[in-house]
Amino acid sequence: MQTVSVVACVIPAVLAISIALIVAMLVSLAKQGDERRRAILEKACVSTFYITLGILTADVLRCAALVFIDGLNAESIPSFALLTLIAAVFAIALAVFRRKYGD
Repeated sequence: MQTVSVVACVIPAVLAISIALIVAMLVSLAKQGDERRRAILEKACVSTFYITLGILTADVLRCAALVFIDGLNAESIPSFALLTLIAAVFAIALAVFRRKYGD
């Protein structure tokens, strides 16, 4: 019985954190700033793009292996989960580059 109440609290918390990360990513991309801030944003965007390409490539290879080798029906990463993952990677990259270059 306690497991159900823990899950009932954890799922909305994870959903709220996911939505907050996505909104924070969009707000930080829309914010205007000086050249240093733009350079930091650019570096964070580029590193996030490369990591996203790696994640999508790994997912395609996994799906291809499931379909062609095992003959199973493969499903890709759900869209909301992928967007949340991208937002989390962007937030981490932005924090790292802000700390490195000072903003």
